[in-house]
Order: sequence, then C-alpha cells, then structure tokens
Amino acid sequence: MVLAFFFIGNLELRGQTTLIKLVDSTRVSTDIIDVSSRSLFTEAGSFNLTEIYSVTFLSEIEYQKKVSVARFLNEFGIQIYIRDIKLRPASKDVVVANRSKYAEEDKLVISKPSGFSESEYSYFRFGAGLGIDYGGFGARLTVLPSKYLGVFLAGGYAIAGFGVNGGITLKTAPDSRVSPYVNLIYGYNSAIAIIGASQHNKLYNGFSLGGGVQLKSRRTPTNYWLFGLVVAFRPSQFDRDFTGLQNNPTITGLTKPLPVNISVGYHFAF
Repeated sequence: MVLAFFFIGNLELRGQTTLIKLVDSTRVSTDIIDVSSRSLFTEAGSFNLTEIYSVTFLSEIEYQKKVSVARFLNEFGIQIYIRDIKLRPASKDVVVANRSKYAEEDKLVISKPSGFSESEYSYFRFGAGLGIDYGGFGARLTVLPSKYLGVFLAGGYAIAGFGVNGGITLKTAPDSRVSPYVNLIYGYNSAIAIIGASQHNKLYNGFSLGGGVQLKSRRTPTNYWLFGLVVAFRPSQFDRDFTGLQNNPTITGLTKPLPVNISVGYHFAF
C-alpha cells in the first residue's frame, strides 16, 4: 500500500485574535478564517452559527480585517464585541429575515478559499488507542488529503509481537461534532500467543473492516475521540495453526479471538 504524505508550507506563527463563546458557555480562542450562511470557519475548526452566542475581536485592527464577517454575524443575531465594547445588535426584523433567507439558501456571504476544508489547516492527526486499527495497544498517524478521506499507518504491541497495519478512513460528516466513519484496513489482525511456549507465538496479516463514530472536542474541534468496532477477516493460515494447537495435548487454555473487536482512541492535530 502506498501512503501519500502532504507537506504544509508557509506556516505563520501568530497569536489568537478572536474569542468565541458558544451557547453552552464554552470559550474558544482562535483566528477567524471565513464565514458561510451556516458556519463560521476558524483555525480551531468550524462552528454552526446557531451554536455561537458571541464573538469578541481582541483588537480594533482585527475587527477591521473581518468587518464583513462581523456584520453578517451581527445580522444573524450573534453578539459582537470589540474588546469590551459591544456593537449595537441588528434589529429583530433583520435577524429574522436573514435567518429565513439563509435557511433556504447556502450562498457564501464572503468568498471562501477554494476547496476550503478543516484538513487544509491541519493535514496530520496523531492518535493513541486500543484495537486492531492501532496495531493492538499502539498509535496511529493519519494524513488527510481531504476532510472526508484519511490515509493512516498504525503500529503497536500485539501480545505476540509488534503489529503494523495501514488503511483508509472515510468520514460522512467531517464538519459535525459527531461523524460516522468507516475504515478499510490491511495488516495485523490476529495473533497466537502462548505463555511458556513462545515458539508458537505468531502474528497474522489480513483485511479488516471497521466503523464507528468520531466525537470532536468542543473546546478543540480538531481533536477527537474514535469509538468503533472492527471485523477481522483472518487468514486461513491462522485457522490451521489454531486448530493444530487445539489438537496438541501439551497446549491448554486456548481462546479463539472474537470475530468483532472494540476500537477506542484519541487523536489530535499537529
């Protein structure tokens, strides 16, 4: 399997210029990138406009840079501050009219960068977890060529040795806090480990199919938990070796692995 790695250039280090307060009182310090009829795009991820309570620009200069964004958010009914000064809210009629208009349309209010996606601002994810798709007890590096598609490589402790696998992951709703996903995996998916008879220890490779949900962090939307199940299509050699050991009178206590395995991991952007 060939893994394509995408490198990010022209990185700029700067302070966070905006404070976003959500309706559940969560506060996120970040930089605003753009806005659409339904979402506010920031370097910390995207937020649905209906979950935003207020936006505070930490300087007059930053407000002037994003004045078109600020006006739209104000007309949508979101409270806007320049430091500790609150802008006069838009009239109720304007707010109702705008929300009705953009409930029917999905036009961009401001021109977004072409092909904008969360992954353009963070191509890489690193995670640690438990499951076949983490090589056992291990870690996983994911490269995101798009917000719907990831290519990953994993490795970890698999009792009988070091398990390695790779694959692709597909997400159906990457901009949502809860997004179903599907993984297609090739590599380590089963093992035989016998205490006191390590000569029989062996790892086996094959295809596996996984699926579950991605739960984004509210405070840091580029970080997330993955909870899923993995079905391992174990190779015929594993079945032959396992049957042979079952028929070996010197080997006792063998337990055949479950057909469905749990997968849990936490991932963050870098």
